[in-house]
Amino acid sequence: MLLNRQKALLNYISIAGEIKSKTLLVKALFLLCEEELKPRGCSLYDFFPYKYGPFSFGLMKLDIQRLINEGIISDFHYRVIDKRRADKIIDGLDDAMSSALERIHKTYGKMSVGKIKDYVYSRYPYFAIHNDNNPRAYAPHDPANSPLLQEARIFTIGYEGRSLDAFLNTLIANNVKALVDIRNNPVSMKYGFTGSLLKHYVEETGIKYISIPELGIESRYRKNLDEQGDYTNLFKIYESEILPQRNDKMALLKNLITQEKRIALMCFEKDERMCHRGIASRYFQNWCGNKYGVSHL
Repeated sequence: MLLNRQKALLNYISIAGEIKSKTLLVKALFLLCEEELKPRGCSLYDFFPYKYGPFSFGLMKLDIQRLINEGIISDFHYRVIDKRRADKIIDGLDDAMSSALERIHKTYGKMSVGKIKDYVYSRYPYFAIHNDNNPRAYAPHDPANSPLLQEARIFTIGYEGRSLDAFLNTLIANNVKALVDIRNNPVSMKYGFTGSLLKHYVEETGIKYISIPELGIESRYRKNLDEQGDYTNLFKIYESEILPQRNDKMALLKNLITQEKRIALMCFEKDERMCHRGIASRYFQNWCGNKYGVSHL
């Protein structure tokens, strides 16, 4: 069964008839989210600044590929090839979403690639900061150039409840220069967050990725975590017994923050108070003589 966002994507392709450019498709869905859905407090996709402006791996790597794999659309010049099935799927969309898709196509669907890029870049310059053609023109909108985002700092971030695209955008928006994966086993059922794939996507944005599994908590310690007290006891063990044996990794982090200035320790949990990264960040802060502040993203 398709997700609602995949149904909306299919509907847009059906409305357009044929979409010959990935750029046109991505920009149209970006404008749908920005101009139609966000004002109503909802969205379908998250985006981050990339080579051709706003981009979404969730849109292009997950959802488009699923529609292709299921034989609903073609994989070249996107168009519906199973109309009967597509019509049945689209019929499940609410009228408000269908109307929004119609308006976006009417307004932007006939634009050339160059024209829609120019429009998006001028209206949403933050998303143009990494474009291949003229990034200097958008330098004032780049967090990397913000005087407020230059100080060396320790960040922590969890990916629970975040898409890969939202995760990447959060790092970019806070001018994070290096992501430190401190999961003991950097494997995830969630798209994009298994170590090797995450490394690829993170480094595509110009951010360094390093995995330090030794700063994670082995699975044998993480059994029977049912109540807050169980987590409290686990974190006491982590802080008093495990981290003191990781001075070599603290030194590695120290070298990294000296070089990159803004680093983020990552794990899964949304709330750092329920995750060992909160303990690790505080321990590292103390290890460095409280030289660096800590922020939880």
